[in-house]
Amino acid sequence: MRRRDNVSSWVVLVSTAGGLGLLPLMPGTWGTLGGVFIHGLGVMLFRSTLGERLFIIGAVFLITTVGAVVLPECQRFWKEKDPKKFVIDEVVGYLMVPLFLGRTLPFWSMAIMGFLLFRLFDVVKPPGARQLNNRDDFLGVMGDDIVSGIYAAICLKVISAVIWRS
Repeated sequence: MRRRDNVSSWVVLVSTAGGLGLLPLMPGTWGTLGGVFIHGLGVMLFRSTLGERLFIIGAVFLITTVGAVVLPECQRFWKEKDPKKFVIDEVVGYLMVPLFLGRTLPFWSMAIMGFLLFRLFDVVKPPGARQLNNRDDFLGVMGDDIVSGIYAAICLKVISAVIWRS
């Protein structure tokens, strides 16, 4: 594929979640929408929680593997340890919510609340995520978002238990 400024266009396309990371202001927020899209696709394609979860596991594995390959090139190109435009870590982070919760909530409830909670924890960087965020490697770039997604899933599980079970 064509190379532009020492980075291939497919690397930019993949690492920015199809260009979401190139949108102005808050690229991580835009990137999280890529996770919501994949979640919605899993809901539409599969009738069962198991099918949806296997789809999400496959997406997480594929995105994480591709991220490991393209991150070093992105770091050199954008001259940042955790490039702001590299948003596939947010995609994977959000996907922890439906992966852990399955179909315990209606799609839109989970998507909206999961999105908001994930973004909150991704910005705040709670324990575990904060420590990973201080690393200069792939585990640091992707890991802090995965941990933030797990926090969001746990928080949403507690919220839903209190609201819908009381």
